[in-house]
Amino acid sequence: MKTYPKYTWQETAVDRYADVDGLLGCASNGRSIIQCVLEVKARETMTTEQLFGEYEGRWLISYDKLKRGYDIAFGLRAHFICMLVMPKERTAYLRKIAHYNPDTGGLEWTADFEVRNTETQKSCNGGTAFRDNAFIDMYPAKQFDV
Repeated sequence: MKTYPKYTWQETAVDRYADVDGLLGCASNGRSIIQCVLEVKARETMTTEQLFGEYEGRWLISYDKLKRGYDIAFGLRAHFICMLVMPKERTAYLRKIAHYNPDTGGLEWTADFEVRNTETQKSCNGGTAFRDNAFIDMYPAKQFDV
């Protein structure tokens, strides 16, 4: 990850479903320590103009995905972050969703989002489904080139 060179990336297998897409680690005393649980979504045709115009800065992601990522991060005592990648623009947005608090040992939601039951694409293979979706405020997200 050239934007964050001190981090190492361990991704889940791309040929099967996983609850999250990978883990980010950071070197500490000669070891790579898990810092973050990461969920990545690519939106092939989305543009920055669409995200902050038509979609009012709100990124749609399955609420179940957020809950599973949160639970895994809690279990690992790590942060939970999501990354929205727009390959068409070679741009990505990174948003911390939940922060691990070492003082309490808990995980605290840090991203503003609204949950609504909406009709969305069932899978990457098409179809439709009604499900609870989170609409994450992406205005505070960090933008970088990919």
